[in-house]
Amino acid sequence: MTHRVWIIDDEPTICWALKKELERNGFATDIFASAEECLDRIQSRAAYPDIALLDVRLPGKSGLEVLDVLRELPTRPAVIVMTAFGDLKVAVDAVRGQAFEYLTKPFDLATVLNVVERASQNVGAIKPSPTESAIRFTHDTMLGDSQAMQGVYKRIAIAAQSDAPVLIDGETGTGKSLVARMIHRFSDRAADPLVFFRPDQEHSAESDAELFGTCLPSAVSGSHTGPNKQPGLMLLAGRGTMVIDEVVNLSIAAQAKLLAAIETGSFQAIASAESDPLRARLLLTSSFDLEGARNDGLLYEPLATQMRVIHIALPPLRERREDIRGLAKGFLAMASPESRKQFSEKSLDRLSTLPWPGNVRQLKQAVQYAAVHARGNVIEPEDLPAVEPATGKPVSAGSPDDVLAQATRAWLEAHCERDRHESESSDETSGFLHDQFLEVAERALIQAMLEECGGNRAAVASRLGIHRTTLRQKMKRYGL
Repeated sequence: MTHRVWIIDDEPTICWALKKELERNGFATDIFASAEECLDRIQSRAAYPDIALLDVRLPGKSGLEVLDVLRELPTRPAVIVMTAFGDLKVAVDAVRGQAFEYLTKPFDLATVLNVVERASQNVGAIKPSPTESAIRFTHDTMLGDSQAMQGVYKRIAIAAQSDAPVLIDGETGTGKSLVARMIHRFSDRAADPLVFFRPDQEHSAESDAELFGTCLPSAVSGSHTGPNKQPGLMLLAGRGTMVIDEVVNLSIAAQAKLLAAIETGSFQAIASAESDPLRARLLLTSSFDLEGARNDGLLYEPLATQMRVIHIALPPLRERREDIRGLAKGFLAMASPESRKQFSEKSLDRLSTLPWPGNVRQLKQAVQYAAVHARGNVIEPEDLPAVEPATGKPVSAGSPDDVLAQATRAWLEAHCERDRHESESSDETSGFLHDQFLEVAERALIQAMLEECGGNRAAVASRLGIHRTTLRQKMKRYGL
């Protein structure tokens, strides 16, 4: 059976290449340069496609408007959405619109042919469904047009349509909490609570009780009168979304209990014999090396397997530098919504080349800093904070504490020198400088201790008085 493919795209070269490749492989094709041409053909009822390759951005009506019509046809085609300008809203609308696949341009013909052949195997199996309500979309969503982020948008959209647990991982500052918010927003649980919980490694018993709840005996006049149940966050989240931030920080016992809750749909409060239903949807985040954590016995093996069912890995900013300019402009608009400030080309070039060990969070802080310190409407490179600050000033001899104190004063002087004549109080920048100083000092401390201990991580963690998982996380963050 020959399947008919409609190519709806306003780029003639793409249409020609797709038509040639598809017809060479036995598909019949029709080309439409606009949404209106396609909709006119549908209205004529002359024929319907089996498969549609649909560009999002078209002259006149958009491809998503065509998608709404195609999904209501009596013989519903498999729709493959194509875009070079996708964002999270486009991905969500495509998935909500029951698109068969979502491709980002540029793509190679082999990829498209593979998707079309898979779609051809589903012809006739796709049934019309009631129109979904429109999705509200606001500005505090993800930013970035890179290929890496296109893939993230697609996975967010897919995750939002499921109730399965999701693992969101990536380095510190890459936006894991924001991804969790987006999944919740675009899910059918958006009107229910969104609850965040971060386990405390050092107080695991208290963390377990906070998450699962506890059941303690209550006493009146010294006599036992029955259990006194304190509900945990998993129960209080109701039918909403429960986000467990840094899931590796949970004790192994709590991780095993969490897996049991996922598998059985119920859980027990601490010291309780009764079960409560798990109604909340679970999102788990991690900035740790999960493979290393599993090898170190810090991650429960069966839970690690379960977490891979829906996995969203966020790329570090250094691996999607093409997004930095857009991110910087977006953060500036949010930092100074009433001002007319903008970046000079030199500033944008500078931002695009910096290492950003703190990822998107650090870039946002840098933009906020620049918005405050720039005197004019144009932000120049000298208005930007140093990402890897260093001072060439010598440090005089003395006790180790004296040396560190002098180096700190020199570091601070170098940062404040350009701001000495400004009218802002020091309180306005102290929070940012504090975070920046800690990053510099902590990296140097860990690097020196690694050298001191010959690379023995267990010894380094013991000497520094931190958990091995915390050490692993910090080493990954600082590229050590």
